[in-house]
Amino acid sequence: MHPASSVLPWQGKRVGTKLMLITGIFAAAILVLILSTIGALRSQQNDAAYADAIGRQRFLIQRYVADAINAGMGMQTDYLRTKQVLDSNLSAMLAGGPVVVSLDSNAQVDLPPPVTEEIATALRDQRLLLNRLSASIDRYMKLPEADRRDPAVLEELARGRVETGLKADDAVKLFVRYAQNEVSRIVGVQIALGIIAVLAGVLAALLISRSIVQPLQQCVALAGAIAAGDLRQQPLPVRSRDEVGQLTESFNAMLEALRAITTETRSTAAHLAASVQEILASIQEQASSTREQAAAVQEITTTVEEIGQSAQQVAEMAREVGSAADSIAGSGQTGLTAVQEATAAMEAIRSQTENVAETIVALSERTQAIGDIVSSVNEIAEQSNLVALNAAIEAAGAGEQGRRFSVVANEMKALADQAKEATKQVRSILEQTQRNISSSVLLTEEALKRVSAGRDKAATAEEVIRQMAGSVRDTSGSFQQVVGATGQQQIGLEQIAQGLQQIRQASVQAASGTDQLAKAAESLGQLGGTMTRLMEKYRL
Repeated sequence: MHPASSVLPWQGKRVGTKLMLITGIFAAAILVLILSTIGALRSQQNDAAYADAIGRQRFLIQRYVADAINAGMGMQTDYLRTKQVLDSNLSAMLAGGPVVVSLDSNAQVDLPPPVTEEIATALRDQRLLLNRLSASIDRYMKLPEADRRDPAVLEELARGRVETGLKADDAVKLFVRYAQNEVSRIVGVQIALGIIAVLAGVLAALLISRSIVQPLQQCVALAGAIAAGDLRQQPLPVRSRDEVGQLTESFNAMLEALRAITTETRSTAAHLAASVQEILASIQEQASSTREQAAAVQEITTTVEEIGQSAQQVAEMAREVGSAADSIAGSGQTGLTAVQEATAAMEAIRSQTENVAETIVALSERTQAIGDIVSSVNEIAEQSNLVALNAAIEAAGAGEQGRRFSVVANEMKALADQAKEATKQVRSILEQTQRNISSSVLLTEEALKRVSAGRDKAATAEEVIRQMAGSVRDTSGSFQQVVGATGQQQIGLEQIAQGLQQIRQASVQAASGTDQLAKAAESLGQLGGTMTRLMEKYRL
């Protein structure tokens, strides 16, 4: 899924950038408060300097009057300089400019014009009274020295000083009232700015935090549902391109991968169960056929043993005929009959041996079919192993939330490995059976050759017996040939019996192998059932 278009400016930022943005917002709010506080402090500093200058006017008025009286009394005082500073400061306070704050050091500060019209009016009234006071001091200084001590004159100066000082006090009171109001206003502004800054910072922090926390809560809920086995959840919406958005996309991809793996595993388990049932049925049928073949071989072995006994009797009879040449003519017909019976018996042996060879070939074909089925089971096991490997890879990418599914993937891999091990055992048994069957085929072919040779020799013996009736002289040599032929026949019959015994053993081994195949097929069926039960935990 592609991230949704950004509605807020921080949605396209990374989580670290968002956290830095929260810090920056609060830092900006604090900076605004600091700057406004600095501005307020500077304003209060200017107001304090203005208040000090206004308050100093009363002191300068008193000193101006005191210096003038002292000068009138004959003391050395510079009252004119005091008056000059007093006039200069009053002019600066009315129009704005530098004022002297220390008569000794002549230090100055710059003052703004009056902040209110009331203060300006009080200062102008103060100037009028100061002019009157200056006129009174000028008249006082022009009086004779004796008149300067007149109480009435001094009282007039004192009254002018008091009136001018009171007007200076009025200006101070007006400025103090203004300063108090200004302080109240600044405090209100500071409180309002603080509240606005805090609200703005908290609001921005809440919005930014919500853009981080809400997707994380959705991811936690989705992970819990997946851990509970519910894969029917809808993909989460991706609202940002930061780490949280990438985590949401990873969760969506993991959900789709788990759905695909679960579906494929269920299908594979069902296919494995069906294949195991087919294999089990085929193995059971093969086992039944192998047991029947073993019984048939046992019957053939018994028949060959009986034929061997008959051949041994023929050999004994031939020896008796050779030792009793006088009775050859009388027993020639009997020997001829016995040779004919041996020929018929060998023909029967050849027929039965061919049947055994056909049975062994059929057994070889069934063994080949079993090998093809085992190959199919091995391919299914390899596919299951590959599915388990993909599941383990997806669980590792998921991190801590995918640990439970990793256990399921490991169990699937173990089941697939067991299936492969079982197919290896079955293949080994089939290869051993195939080798035994090939050996039996060779022995059967050798037996057929020996039976044919025995049949030919029996025919020769029959011809010799017929000639024996015409010539007694040649009877001894002919019966020696019969004895040799019957000896070879006996050896051939023994070899046939041994070959049939090996065929029977091979058939028994094949039957045992089919039993092991049946057990292996049952084990595969159990593995398929286990895989099915494991996948039933996840609901699609």
